[in-house]
Amino acid sequence: MELEINNYNFLKQIYANNYKKFIVNGYDDFSTEDLNHLNQNGYCILKNCLDTKLIESIKNKFQKNIDNLTNLNDPMDLRTINIGKQNVKVSRLKKHDLLKEEKHFRHNTYKISIKDPLRNVPEIITCALNKKILSLSMHYFKTLPYLTFCKLEKHYCNEMKDFDTQFFHFDDNAVNILKVFIYLQDINHISQGPFCYVKKSHQNIGMKK
Repeated sequence: MELEINNYNFLKQIYANNYKKFIVNGYDDFSTEDLNHLNQNGYCILKNCLDTKLIESIKNKFQKNIDNLTNLNDPMDLRTINIGKQNVKVSRLKKHDLLKEEKHFRHNTYKISIKDPLRNVPEIITCALNKKILSLSMHYFKTLPYLTFCKLEKHYCNEMKDFDTQFFHFDDNAVNILKVFIYLQDINHISQGPFCYVKKSHQNIGMKK
């Protein structure tokens, strides 16, 4: 499972109010070493940034929604698509597939996600407003950052071929973008499917593939 923080309009006022507190209280809760690493390599790892109890709470609430089949986006059905074909139109898993529960449908898709995560799992807002994350982001952009998107997803290890964002790619949906990935469980080995980033690839973002 992972949480990718990357705002819904309904969050604008929440963020505006917290920005005021953030500015008053200062924005120096960051490491120069982390900032330098981010600028030079395109990524950095923030350690001991979030309360583990908070992460566990998000994970448990997400899993409860999966178990109850509530507030979920319909996952893609990858059983019949031609991965190598251009412009593939992917259908969604049918209701009867979902009703077989996760232990069955997890073998037919590569991920499942929750609808409106900031509404349905409001604890995520605490992560998005974390002072260390905001401080580093502000110094990276040299201005106050703005939350534009948030996803809460669970990815499955199965026999399905790699698909969509599982391949290496550039994000081309924003001019200036900084993504924050928060794992909801420990990843100790490459076989467990960690997020992979090509070091310094942000320096070649304008190059064609």
